[in-house]
Amino acid sequence: MVGASTAVADQRILSRHDLGDHDRRPHASVTSGPPGTDPTQHTGARLDRNVRTGAARLLWFGLLLVTHWWVADGGVTDLSGWESGLTSVDRLSGLWSADLLLVQVRLMSRLPLLEHAFGRDRLVQTHRVVGFLSFDLMLVHVVTIIAGYAGARWAAVPSTTCVSAAAGDHRLEVLWRPWRAAG
Repeated sequence: MVGASTAVADQRILSRHDLGDHDRRPHASVTSGPPGTDPTQHTGARLDRNVRTGAARLLWFGLLLVTHWWVADGGVTDLSGWESGLTSVDRLSGLWSADLLLVQVRLMSRLPLLEHAFGRDRLVQTHRVVGFLSFDLMLVHVVTIIAGYAGARWAAVPSTTCVSAAAGDHRLEVLWRPWRAAG
């Protein structure tokens, strides 16, 4: 008798679905929490948020790491003198510039996790901002290294640049070429 009643109930459910008269409300699953939420539905958003947070933390960790190297090498104590302070700022700006250059390459590497978490347009925009910041820090690096080697006297910059390049300091070779061609 129990089997007959379930067959009739199954037939009734089938006929309601066949007629299109079925209930359109979402059915509760066994794994769902509060009504209207499905824990598997937000996994992608949670992963994207974690990727964005992790990327920001890696960016700051990289900058803090190179700053730690600068401090460990005596960068803060070198700030006491004018000339040594300029070369110290030179080292820090060079380290930050190089770190941001690596970040810039990573932004355009088309990693699927980054593209999904940030979106292509936002990655390109961030790549552009990081690129300008890295370039500006590189210019600070060049100016402060020349000024530091010149003893913080701007009048001595051209001669210091030429002497350093002639002595084999290849870091200044690029800046020395215009004076060599003119002379």
